[in-house]
Amino acid sequence: MNESILFVDDENQILNSLRRVFSDKGFNIYTAESSVEALDILTKQKIDLLISDVRMPVMDGYQLL
Repeated sequence: MNESILFVDDENQILNSLRRVFSDKGFNIYTAESSVEALDILTKQKIDLLISDVRMPVMDGYQLL
């Protein structure tokens, strides 16, 4: 089974770039545009690594972690 990475950033362009870089490396890639969306993914998927932007509206990266 491949490891899963969740990228969290409120800028979609950054998420698209990260998806392109890591998608062909054999990882299961998940992306979220907010901490709230990330929490929803975390309740449904086993995530091995979470990489988050720190400055985001509503809930910042520190609060998410």
